[in-house]
Amino acid sequence: MVLIVSNEEDHSTNDVIDWLVHYDVQYVRVNDTTPVSLVKVELSSANRGYVVDIEGAEFDSRSITAIWYRRGGFNIRRPDLINVGLNSSLDQRINAQLSSESATANDFIRALQSEHGLNSELRNEVNKLEVLFLALEMGFRVPSTLVTTRKAELMIFAKEHSVLVSKNITPGYDVSDDFYFLPGSTVQVSMNDLNLLPDEFPAVMFQEYVDKWIELRIVCVLGTYYSSAIFSQNDEQTKVDFRNYNSERPNRTPPFQLPIEVQKRLDALMSRLGLNSGSIDMLVTPGFEFVFLEVNPVGQFWQVSHPCNFGIERAISNHLRHGL
Repeated sequence: MVLIVSNEEDHSTNDVIDWLVHYDVQYVRVNDTTPVSLVKVELSSANRGYVVDIEGAEFDSRSITAIWYRRGGFNIRRPDLINVGLNSSLDQRINAQLSSESATANDFIRALQSEHGLNSELRNEVNKLEVLFLALEMGFRVPSTLVTTRKAELMIFAKEHSVLVSKNITPGYDVSDDFYFLPGSTVQVSMNDLNLLPDEFPAVMFQEYVDKWIELRIVCVLGTYYSSAIFSQNDEQTKVDFRNYNSERPNRTPPFQLPIEVQKRLDALMSRLGLNSGSIDMLVTPGFEFVFLEVNPVGQFWQVSHPCNFGIERAISNHLRHGL
């Protein structure tokens, strides 16, 4: 039995499941909205595992042959609040303790799922600054980076680099309401933008803008790297960030063969991060220098798989049906 943890909106999960159905592989999909409740956790010399109730059917972890954490979460319901009836303060303390007990059991289940899975809920996000730090240790060039809350520090950094960009430190979520849309992509900042800043502001990350020949989107699956070149540099709309997609004139995205040395460094980086899957962004300068940007453990891979005819969905299904 293959266990898949995802969310309802992820179409790549559907594509992988289509292959599992083709190969007649049994699977259970748990979305972040799927009701899951704990039946038991057993630990003994004879047994180590858990049983949960998934939409009314009991699921024994001993039947799992492979686990794919794609997105979302394995959200086990906490116990309902109780009313001891003595006083509200005591009820709150008892319920807080019961909630903590339940959370500890749930965390243990997620840890078990991480042991032999493709990706892990425990590592579904990484710290961008930690990743850049480790990439430097692996011998990669990364853009010069500054995180600051002071305009004076930023101005010193701006004098050292002719062009700056700004990006989220955390994953780049879009922010919007009925009137405004603030994308979470990388943006170029001008000196006029910097002059408008107050002397102090919340922590923001700035990087030097690195001239590029191409961008690379690389999908790693258990040590295999599927790489696509993105010719974004000649389009003003996609020049700074290819995610500012031009639907009328899309960037060319042919396959790209990574040098062996780059793959070895990526292997070392992924190992240090505790990841066996993820989407990696890099760029290649006009002088053919590889510059590391970031890795997203749950990044999209359709735009690499389909244009390049890699068949990543089928490869993932094969790993799952053969127990990774």
